[in-house]
Amino acid sequence: MKDIAVGNVVLPNKPLSNIELMDASRKLKIPNFCGVYLRDTLPRKPKRNECGIMNLDSSNGMGTHWVAWHKKGQHKYYFDSYGLPPPTEMIEYLGRGTPGDSGSSVSVDGVSLSYINNNFLRRDGTNTATGSIDMTGNTLTNVSNPVNNQDAATKYYVDTIARGVDDKVNKSGDTKSGNLNMNGNRILGVAEVGGGDDTSQAIPFSQINQMLNTATGVAIRESNEYTDDEAVKKTGDTMTGDLMLTSGSRKIGQEDLINGQSFQISMGNIFNRIFCEHFPDEPNKETPVTVWGSDGFKVQVGGIDVIRIGSNDNTNIDVHNNKVTNIAEPTNTQDAPTKAYVDSRKPMVAVWAEENEWSYYKWVLSMVIWKWV
Repeated sequence: MKDIAVGNVVLPNKPLSNIELMDASRKLKIPNFCGVYLRDTLPRKPKRNECGIMNLDSSNGMGTHWVAWHKKGQHKYYFDSYGLPPPTEMIEYLGRGTPGDSGSSVSVDGVSLSYINNNFLRRDGTNTATGSIDMTGNTLTNVSNPVNNQDAATKYYVDTIARGVDDKVNKSGDTKSGNLNMNGNRILGVAEVGGGDDTSQAIPFSQINQMLNTATGVAIRESNEYTDDEAVKKTGDTMTGDLMLTSGSRKIGQEDLINGQSFQISMGNIFNRIFCEHFPDEPNKETPVTVWGSDGFKVQVGGIDVIRIGSNDNTNIDVHNNKVTNIAEPTNTQDAPTKAYVDSRKPMVAVWAEENEWSYYKWVLSMVIWKWV
C-alpha cells in the first residue's frame, strides 16, 4: 500500500498510534490543535476555537478507529470515516448540535466525511462525479493528453494530433508521406510474408522468431559438431594435434595444489613423466619434483651428448668425456675428489717422478730391483 501524503508530511498507510498522530500534527502546524485523546480522557471544557483527534475506545481498551472534531465559536464539526454518530462523551464535551447530513451519518454540527464523499468531488480521485460539471466559462488546466475515447482532449491534442482528415492515415488503406513514430508501442495483426511477396513488407514477430529459431538451431548444431570435433574440453580431453603457444611471456602448469594433490606431465608413456606431489599443510614433508624415465635421461647441446643419467640396464652417469666442474672439496669417504685434493695427497717421490718424466710404475720397479740387489 502506498503512503499517504498530507501537505508536506507523508503518513504510512496503516493504523496510526497517538504518538504518530501527534508528531504529524506538529509538522503540519494545525491551528488550534489541542491534542490526541481517548474517549474517556477528553479535557473537561473545550476552548472557543479548537480541533483534535479522539479514539472511540476507552483508555483500558486496545483502540478502535480515530475520529476528529473542529470547533469554531458556536460551530462544531464531527468527522467519522464510517459515518457513525458521535459518542456520548463527545456530545457532552462539545454540547448538542444539529445533524448535518441525516441521510448518511450524524454529526455534532456541519458535515461528516461520508457526507463530503457523497456530495463533493474529491481532489485525490477516490470518488466519481454523478452528474455534469458546469465550468461556467472557466478553464480546466494541466489536463493530460487523452487515452480513452471519452477522455477530455487538450488543445495540444486537437491542434497537433487530431488534425484534419488529410493529415490522418485511413484505416482501410493509405500511403504515408513521412515516418511513423510508434513511441514504444506495437503494430499488431501483421500478416505473414510469403515467398513472392514484396520484400519491403512488414514481417510479424512470430514469423521472425520462427526464422531466428530455425537459424539458431542450425547454428547450435553446427557449433556443437565443431565443439565436439575440434575444441578441447576444459574437463579433460585427448589432443590429436600439436599445441603451440604464441610469442610472448607464457605460463603453463598448476600453482594451486592443495594438500595431498599432485601434478604430472606425461611424455610418451606412463614411465616417462615429470611428477610433483604437494603437502603445504605438512611443512616438514619434502615434496621434490621427480623426473621419471624408462631409459634414463640425456642432455645434449647442439645435438652433441653432454651427460646421460642412467639407461635401461644401469644407473651410471656418463659425461661423454666431458669434465665435471665446480665440485666441492670432499669431506666424506664416498665424495668425489677434486684434482686439487688428489694433488695434495701425492707422496713426494711420486711428485719427483712426475716432474722427471718417470712413470709411477717405473719408479716402483726400480725400487724393487734396488732392494733385491
